[in-house]
Amino acid sequence: MFRHYLTVTIRNLRRDKLYSFVNISGLAIGMSCLLLTSLFVQSVFQQNAFHEKREQIHQILRQTKTKGGDPVWSKRVTGLRAETLLTLCNAIKNKSRCSQRNGFTV
Repeated sequence: MFRHYLTVTIRNLRRDKLYSFVNISGLAIGMSCLLLTSLFVQSVFQQNAFHEKREQIHQILRQTKTKGGDPVWSKRVTGLRAETLLTLCNAIKNKSRCSQRNGFTV
């Protein structure tokens, strides 16, 4: 059965060369885009990997609940929480705030 499918595939590749070229190159371009996109997403999730003391960098998140009771995590935390944590916890040495303006993180 597999040999029959292979024979038919080779016969169609030889008969319709332009159609086969368009399909195979489209598949190759699609797979390349998938690979590049996955590499980009992986690099985005590896934030702060270039810092020497990356083990000491942490991000504070806030958990809220929807009307259905499902948890939702948010990066929006007020500045007062950071100040409170800075005074209460001796392990925290410094803080910084990030905000988004027009789609860019500042």
